[in-house]
Amino acid sequence: MSADDVYSSSFMAEPSGRNIIYLQGKDLAAGKPEKTQAPPASNLGEAYLQMDYKHEGYYAIGKINLRPMSEVTHGQLPNVQLWFNFENKSLTEN
Repeated sequence: MSADDVYSSSFMAEPSGRNIIYLQGKDLAAGKPEKTQAPPASNLGEAYLQMDYKHEGYYAIGKINLRPMSEVTHGQLPNVQLWFNFENKSLTEN
């Protein structure tokens, strides 16, 4: 899965090296993040995922759209990020 500046432009905004993507605590084992809208030309629309994240440079919690790397290679070629920091969301809700 990847993030890019077409579907997740705010996630890619600098500084972004320490952005944290939150894993849903209750569904962590089942791997059930929210589905998000894929473009009509996508062959893998069911693989697009939306998750909450905390941006290194902002206070608010945002939404990131992750999509398969293969979906990034056609059409408009965006900047892509493949390396992420994850955290269990239930641990941050105290």
